[in-house]
Amino acid sequence: MNEKQKDELLKHVVGAIGAIKAQFEVEVIKDYEIPPLVNTKTMQDIGFGVKLQLNTRYDYDEEMLTQWKNMLKADEWYISVKRNQLHVTFKVRYKED
Repeated sequence: MNEKQKDELLKHVVGAIGAIKAQFEVEVIKDYEIPPLVNTKTMQDIGFGVKLQLNTRYDYDEEMLTQWKNMLKADEWYISVKRNQLHVTFKVRYKED
């Protein structure tokens, strides 16, 4: 995947985050970050994570998170709780040409 394709994928992800927020009247996503994913053995950049901090007054189900995964073109997602904050992380990996 070349740099232009990587930039396009990142723009898509940012747009998808905006679309997810727009599904709700109030901010369902309180904050987000998009750190790079790195292969720990080769130290190669293999994609990026999408870490969403969620507003805990909303109920989340697997169907909704699967919909978000598809919107983000992510490979997988998992939920974590840090400092009493609910987070969901999606892994978006670069696809080979």
